[in-house]
Amino acid sequence: MAKVIILSGAGISAESGISTFRDEDGLWENHNIEDICTSGCLDFNRENTIKFYDMLRVNLKDKQPNHAHKVVSQLKNKYPNEIAIITQNVDDMFEKADCTDVLHLHGFLKELKCKKCNTILDIGYEKQSGNYESCSKCNKLLRPNIVFFGEQAPKYKDMYKEFKSCEVF
Repeated sequence: MAKVIILSGAGISAESGISTFRDEDGLWENHNIEDICTSGCLDFNRENTIKFYDMLRVNLKDKQPNHAHKVVSQLKNKYPNEIAIITQNVDDMFEKADCTDVLHLHGFLKELKCKKCNTILDIGYEKQSGNYESCSKCNKLLRPNIVFFGEQAPKYKDMYKEFKSCEVF
């Protein structure tokens, strides 16, 4: 386990042109959280929820990591066993900066997850709508691999494990 943990949030990716959720002109200004990011929203508002995350995913394609992502990546690559990268972000800016082993606490936009068997499918920057509706293993519905408000965040257990050996946060 790493001795140094770098925890990031929306601010690090804002400089790369990725909209934050809570800023004055953020995503929640134009979208109702209850409709597209709350537990159960896929049951009553599936089409709009999928469209929202499709928009975010497609928007990532041309975004580039900024200096902060690159510096963090260089540190992680130089000291791979001493540094843990934990982010609240669902984007792939660290990965584009060649950072490996990034712990995404709230999910990852480029992935879909089966609601039944939890199979993860990496779709890159493609739209889910019209392309990826059902799991190839069990034929149940796929969803964005994002933690919605009111859902358990399973990666937090991995974060807490990292905290046990952390000396610098």
